[in-house]
Amino acid sequence: MNFLTSVEQITGKRLIILDLHYNSFQGSLLSPPQALVIDFSSNHFKGSIPKAIGELNSLIVLNFSHNSLVGNILPSLGKMAVLESLDLSSNKLQGIIPVQLNDLTFLGALNLSHNNLQE
Repeated sequence: MNFLTSVEQITGKRLIILDLHYNSFQGSLLSPPQALVIDFSSNHFKGSIPKAIGELNSLIVLNFSHNSLVGNILPSLGKMAVLESLDLSSNKLQGIIPVQLNDLTFLGALNLSHNNLQE
């Protein structure tokens, strides 16, 4: 475990993997850069999932598990055409699971456990 608590906006144009899991980041999530893998799990992020996430159309893995995210799962996540793994478990998300997630044809792993979601 690190004790990093903040990070400047990351804008690497050739960034492939952004792994910031198991730190002490707090506050709202940044709008992440274009990357193939984003892992912000096991931090102290609060607030909702940034709308810009749905625009990351080359993303393969997205992990926001074990934070304190609230609100609904964005229907725009269903537009992430090549997403293979989505982990939003152990947050405080609520509402219904968007039917748009059915459009994720490459999705092989989906973990939404330990939230307040409805069918």
